[in-house]
Amino acid sequence: VTGDNSKVQSMSLPRKALKAGSKVILIDDFMKGGGTIKGMMELMTEFGAEVIGTGVFITTSTPEEKLVKDYISLIEIDTQGNEITVKLKCNIEEISEILENNNFTVVEKFYLHDKYFIPKVLNLQNLTSRDILSKAILLRNFDEEIPNRKQYKFTFKRKQIDNDGTILKQDKVECEIANIEDGEKFLKAIGYTEIINIKEHDIVYEKNGLKITLIDIENGDKLIEVETVDDNEELDTIEKVKQKIEKLNIAIDESNYFVKKAEIELEKIL
Repeated sequence: VTGDNSKVQSMSLPRKALKAGSKVILIDDFMKGGGTIKGMMELMTEFGAEVIGTGVFITTSTPEEKLVKDYISLIEIDTQGNEITVKLKCNIEEISEILENNNFTVVEKFYLHDKYFIPKVLNLQNLTSRDILSKAILLRNFDEEIPNRKQYKFTFKRKQIDNDGTILKQDKVECEIANIEDGEKFLKAIGYTEIINIKEHDIVYEKNGLKITLIDIENGDKLIEVETVDDNEELDTIEKVKQKIEKLNIAIDESNYFVKKAEIELEKIL
């Protein structure tokens, strides 16, 4: 059974190909739901073999719940929904109280330290901040309090944005790395230089599939960010998400629902 659409498929292996008691490492090029890897594991069980490790070159971020749990992936592709990002006219404590009074619960807390690197040879003259950031590689330090974990990643974001700033489509490619220091050395070795860095503390509240992220940027703005949810009819468009936010009576700057925090920080130094 495939992991993404529950189709039943078959796979086979000649009996002579593998001896009982063999130790096996499974390697696949791509995983979405995990159905293929799970099928391979079940096939190994039929042969009396022991799977001691599983590796995947590329995985998708959705679905979050894979059919297999223990695997190593080199690259994660995240196809995101559209999103709104707006400035708050109140402090983080006030909006937290509003959300908690509306039965939202905290599902994530994390600290982000994002460093943006661009090619040294990039001529910034006559380029907009958006043009510059489209060439950037993001070096991300992700320190999560709930649940407790740390991650270091290279991230390359791709966004299709119309003239009024609305995000029409976006995705990102991520590659986990061992530590930030080695990531910086690598980027500098291939001719990239740091242009901005952003530190923020985020809290994610959730209720009935609606996730609202409170973003507290150090020496910067206080924002909320909400993504559409493709498989939820109440949250699958920007307009529906806006309506949900408006019903909460949160003090926000309604003049711009598509704030780009990296562009704001970059424009401070250009």
